[in-house]
Amino acid sequence: MQNVGLSWNEFNSIRQSFAGTEGITTIEQMNAAAVVAMMSDISTRSIISVQEVERLFGGHPAFYKWKYSENELEDRQTDQLKRLGGLISTGANPRTDFQDDSESQYTCAQVDDFMVSSEADKMHDGNIDDAYQNSVEKMFVQANTKEAVYNKLVRSGKSKKEAAEIAYAEHKTQKDFEEFRDKYLDENDKARVTKKYQAEYKAYAEKGINVADGSAFITDKMCEKLLRSLGLYKNKAK
Repeated sequence: MQNVGLSWNEFNSIRQSFAGTEGITTIEQMNAAAVVAMMSDISTRSIISVQEVERLFGGHPAFYKWKYSENELEDRQTDQLKRLGGLISTGANPRTDFQDDSESQYTCAQVDDFMVSSEADKMHDGNIDDAYQNSVEKMFVQANTKEAVYNKLVRSGKSKKEAAEIAYAEHKTQKDFEEFRDKYLDENDKARVTKKYQAEYKAYAEKGINVADGSAFITDKMCEKLLRSLGLYKNKAK
C-alpha cells in the first residue's frame, strides 16, 4: 500500500515516538500505531471544531429546521449548512455615497412558494413521459436495494471489496434484479428499502419542489446601482 494522504514528516515523527513502547516491537506495528494516532487526532480535532463553531458562531443545531419522515429524523444539517455561508462572507460593503443618487426607494417583487412535482415537467404534448418517471423510480429502488445488500454483506463479515462486487454487479433484466434482491434480502430488509426509497422519491411523486425558491426581480435602475456600488458598472448592457 502507498501513502497518498498523510504528511510523511509528521507520520515519521509520530512513528519514531512509538519506538520502545511496550507491545510495539516491529516496524509494521509502529506504522499501524502512527496511522491510528493520526486518525484519532484528526477525528478529535474535527469534533472539537464542530463544537466550537456551533457554540460560538452558528448557534445550537435546534435553532435550524430539522426534517422528519414518519416521526424519524431524516436530515438536520441541510438548513444549518445553508445558513453558515454568511460566516465566511468577505465583509466588503458596497459604496453608498454617490452624489447623484436621487432614488432611495425601490419596488420589491415577492414571489410566493410554488410547489410542484416532476409531473409538472412538460414532455410529450404536455404530459411527462411515463417511461421517464418509471425509470427514475426504478433507479431509486435499485440504488437503495444494492446499498442494503452491500451493508448486509459487510456486516456478515465479507470485505468491502467483495461486498461491492456482489452488491453493485450489473443486472441486465428486471428478473435478474429481483432474483438478486430475493437472494440477499428478507422481508424486513425489503420493507426498510421500500420506506427509504419512497422518502427519497417523494419529490417526484408529490409536490416537493419549490420552483420559486430564491427568485428575485429587480428593475434596470436597481441593477445599475448595484453594479455601480460594487465597482462593476461599465455603461454597457449585454
